[in-house]
Amino acid sequence: MTAPSTHRGILLRGLLGSAITAAAGWFLSTLPIGSWPMTHGPLAQWRTHTWVLGLAIAVAIGGLLLLGWAWWDLVRRPERVRLTSFLWLLPFLAAPPLFSEDAYIYAGEGWLARHGVSPYLHGINAVAGPISNVANHQWRQTPSPYGPIHLKFAEWLTYVSHDPLVLAMLQRLPAIAAWGIMLWAVPRLARRGGVDPDRAIALVMASPLMLGTGIGGEHNDVLVWALIAVAIVVAVERHWALGALVLGLAVSVKVTGLLGVFPIALLTLTPGVRLPARLLRLALTGLIAAAVMAVVSFTLGFGTDWIHGLSSAFDRPSPLNPVGWPLFWAPDGFFKALAVVPLVIGVVAALRTRAGEWRCVLIRFTWVLVAFVFLATPLRLWYLLWIAPFAASAPLRRRWIVPAIGFIGALAPVTAIPGLTR
Repeated sequence: MTAPSTHRGILLRGLLGSAITAAAGWFLSTLPIGSWPMTHGPLAQWRTHTWVLGLAIAVAIGGLLLLGWAWWDLVRRPERVRLTSFLWLLPFLAAPPLFSEDAYIYAGEGWLARHGVSPYLHGINAVAGPISNVANHQWRQTPSPYGPIHLKFAEWLTYVSHDPLVLAMLQRLPAIAAWGIMLWAVPRLARRGGVDPDRAIALVMASPLMLGTGIGGEHNDVLVWALIAVAIVVAVERHWALGALVLGLAVSVKVTGLLGVFPIALLTLTPGVRLPARLLRLALTGLIAAAVMAVVSFTLGFGTDWIHGLSSAFDRPSPLNPVGWPLFWAPDGFFKALAVVPLVIGVVAALRTRAGEWRCVLIRFTWVLVAFVFLATPLRLWYLLWIAPFAASAPLRRRWIVPAIGFIGALAPVTAIPGLTR
């Protein structure tokens, strides 16, 4: 088989896998009762059968495995990766929110903001609307932990449509924009890390985890880490303060963006810099990012309300997190204390990592993110999107990355089983 026909086979195999997964989503995803698919056609009746959910999950796993198979070959032979990744992305644009109900939370928070109710002080149940009865019950009374940029964009989308499903699907727009931003930033990170840019693009942008969970699931984590990647590139290629300003935009989407302080500060220092200069750069980078977030919050009309929503960022571990298995019955306060551990690891790494050395900093940052995801979060599958751009761009022993991301991406439909991950 010639090289063009080989690539064509990879492209079509991945496209078929994406299309199968997106189609299965209409049978396994949560759909609002009053939305157009539930009021027109036979879909609502089919979904009443219990076996349909099980079959849909099996089909979705099959689709993601087919996509993962094609992705594995693409990583080994990274040809026309931008076009291929984009074509694999397209079927997910027509899918409902996949493997998660977060898009309905986003839409509900936008509905609150539109009606003058602060999402940082109230859950989405505070204002009756087309979304309030769709989102997971656990989160209906929980204030938002997200940043002002996220909330303001969600508010603007409520002026586009009142249909709850359409409104939820529109929440995919920031993730799509972030995918495009990352397509610009990831190869730049890879070049500096001594990694083939096309291979890094294939690893990150075309993976089942990114396409099925990040884009299909519409998670704002994609935008946060796209902005962090851009902030690192800008800091290194332009000036560290400009990178800190961009980082402030990431923090304005989700507070976890502050983790980007570590690489931005260290990558823009000269090797052998003394400890006081290192501490000063870390502090100034964090202060600039926090100041940008504060200015954005006041400009968009949220003031200091976001401080009240930070407590919602902590949660008990999900059954997917093996670290939490022996601690599942521990009191809630224990997990908030456990979140301090990766922060300490990050501080130690920031003080001991060789400044100005790209490979060293990126590798340490990747492992700090691994510690943070497993120790300071309930470990939703999409949180692993935090790690992917930096693991793929760092000179790690990358043999484990492809099967790991592929396996995790294929697990995503299992999270649609009611009660498993919430």
